[in-house]
Amino acid sequence: MTIVSQLVTIFEKILIVKNLRTALFLYFSISQTMVAKAADFSSYIAMPYAEARQLLIKDGWHVVRNPKIEESSMFAQNLHASQFEEVQDCISMERDQCEFILAKGKQAIVVTTKDKNFTVESIKKAKLN
Repeated sequence: MTIVSQLVTIFEKILIVKNLRTALFLYFSISQTMVAKAADFSSYIAMPYAEARQLLIKDGWHVVRNPKIEESSMFAQNLHASQFEEVQDCISMERDQCEFILAKGKQAIVVTTKDKNFTVESIKKAKLN
Protein backbone atom coordinates (compact mmCIF):
# COMPACT_ATOMS: atom_id res chain seq x y z
CA MET A 1 0.00 0.00 0.00
CA THR A 2 1.40 3.37 -0.99
CA ILE A 3 1.59 6.32 1.31
CA VAL A 4 -1.09 8.08 -0.71
CA SER A 5 -3.50 5.16 -0.42
CA GLN A 6 -2.75 4.89 3.31
CA LEU A 7 -3.50 8.60 3.70
CA VAL A 8 -6.75 8.18 1.74
CA THR A 9 -7.74 5.25 3.98
CA ILE A 10 -6.94 7.26 7.11
CA PHE A 11 -8.81 10.25 5.71
CA GLU A 12 -11.87 8.07 4.95
CA LYS A 13 -11.80 6.71 8.50
CA ILE A 14 -11.59 10.24 9.87
CA LEU A 15 -14.61 11.24 7.78
CA ILE A 16 -16.56 8.22 9.01
CA VAL A 17 -15.69 9.00 12.62
CA LYS A 18 -16.45 12.69 12.10
CA ASN A 19 -19.82 11.82 10.54
CA LEU A 20 -20.53 9.42 13.38
CA ARG A 21 -19.71 12.12 15.90
CA THR A 22 -21.89 14.57 14.02
CA ALA A 23 -24.72 12.05 13.84
CA LEU A 24 -24.42 11.29 17.56
CA PHE A 25 -24.28 15.00 18.37
CA LEU A 26 -27.39 15.66 16.28
CA TYR A 27 -29.18 12.66 17.78
CA PHE A 28 -28.51 13.77 21.35
CA SER A 29 -29.32 17.39 20.56
CA ILE A 30 -32.64 16.46 18.99
CA SER A 31 -33.55 13.98 21.74
CA GLN A 32 -32.69 16.53 24.44
CA THR A 33 -34.89 19.08 22.68
CA MET A 34 -37.72 16.57 22.47
CA VAL A 35 -37.39 15.77 26.18
CA ALA A 36 -37.32 19.48 27.01
CA LYS A 37 -40.43 20.09 24.92
CA ALA A 38 -42.17 17.10 26.46
CA ALA A 39 -41.35 18.43 29.92
CA ASP A 40 -42.34 22.00 29.05
CA PHE A 41 -45.74 22.74 30.51
CA SER A 42 -45.63 26.51 29.97
CA SER A 43 -48.55 26.42 27.54
CA TYR A 44 -50.84 25.33 30.40
CA ILE A 45 -50.01 28.26 32.68
CA ALA A 46 -52.94 30.68 33.16
CA MET A 47 -55.34 28.12 31.63
CA PRO A 48 -58.40 26.95 33.59
CA TYR A 49 -57.51 23.63 35.26
CA ALA A 50 -60.48 21.78 33.70
CA GLU A 51 -59.19 22.68 30.23
CA ALA A 52 -55.55 21.88 31.08
CA ARG A 53 -56.67 18.59 32.62
CA GLN A 54 -58.47 17.56 29.43
CA LEU A 55 -55.40 18.38 27.32
CA LEU A 56 -53.07 16.53 29.69
CA ILE A 57 -55.32 13.46 29.67
CA LYS A 58 -55.44 13.64 25.87
CA ASP A 59 -51.62 13.68 25.97
CA GLY A 60 -51.52 10.42 27.96
CA TRP A 61 -51.54 11.69 31.55
CA HIS A 62 -54.02 10.16 33.98
CA VAL A 63 -55.38 11.43 37.26
CA VAL A 64 -53.98 10.02 40.49
CA ARG A 65 -56.80 9.55 42.95
CA ASN A 66 -56.11 10.88 46.44
CA PRO A 67 -56.74 7.94 48.83
CA LYS A 68 -56.25 10.16 51.89
CA ILE A 69 -58.68 12.90 50.91
CA GLU A 70 -60.26 12.81 54.39
CA GLU A 71 -57.00 14.33 55.70
CA SER A 72 -57.35 17.30 53.34
CA SER A 73 -59.35 20.50 53.77
CA MET A 74 -63.15 20.44 53.49
CA PHE A 75 -62.87 22.51 50.33
CA ALA A 76 -60.61 19.83 48.79
CA GLN A 77 -62.93 17.06 49.99
CA ASN A 78 -65.91 18.74 48.33
CA LEU A 79 -63.91 19.28 45.14
CA HIS A 80 -62.83 15.62 45.23
CA ALA A 81 -66.43 14.45 45.58
CA SER A 82 -67.81 16.73 42.89
CA GLN A 83 -65.20 17.11 40.15
CA PHE A 84 -61.56 16.24 40.60
CA GLU A 85 -60.62 13.06 42.46
CA GLU A 86 -56.93 13.91 41.89
CA VAL A 87 -57.04 16.98 44.15
CA GLN A 88 -54.52 16.62 46.95
CA ASP A 89 -55.40 19.61 49.06
CA CYS A 90 -56.52 23.23 48.88
CA ILE A 91 -55.91 26.37 50.84
CA SER A 92 -59.16 28.26 50.61
CA MET A 93 -58.10 31.41 52.39
CA GLU A 94 -57.18 34.42 50.24
CA ARG A 95 -55.43 32.46 47.46
CA ASP A 96 -57.77 29.55 46.90
CA GLN A 97 -54.77 27.44 45.90
CA CYS A 98 -55.18 23.74 45.08
CA GLU A 99 -52.80 20.96 44.05
CA PHE A 100 -53.67 18.13 41.68
CA ILE A 101 -51.53 15.10 40.74
CA LEU A 102 -51.42 13.41 37.37
CA ALA A 103 -49.12 10.62 36.17
CA LYS A 104 -47.80 9.21 32.92
CA GLY A 105 -45.82 6.00 33.18
CA LYS A 106 -43.34 6.52 36.01
CA GLN A 107 -43.57 10.30 35.80
CA ALA A 108 -45.85 12.45 37.92
CA ILE A 109 -46.68 16.13 37.93
CA VAL A 110 -48.26 18.45 40.48
CA VAL A 111 -50.51 21.07 38.97
CA THR A 112 -50.98 24.06 41.28
CA THR A 113 -53.93 26.36 40.72
CA LYS A 114 -54.84 29.74 42.09
CA ASP A 115 -58.14 31.55 42.58
CA LYS A 116 -61.71 30.27 42.53
CA ASN A 117 -61.52 29.63 38.77
CA PHE A 118 -58.72 27.09 39.33
CA THR A 119 -56.31 28.92 37.02
CA VAL A 120 -53.12 26.91 36.50
CA GLU A 121 -50.26 28.66 38.26
CA SER A 122 -47.51 26.05 37.89
CA ILE A 123 -46.78 22.47 36.89
CA LYS A 124 -43.84 20.67 38.46
CA LYS A 125 -42.47 17.17 38.32
CA ALA A 126 -43.15 15.00 41.36
CA LYS A 127 -42.49 11.50 42.65
CA LEU A 128 -45.23 8.93 42.94
CA ASN A 129 -45.51 7.34 46.38
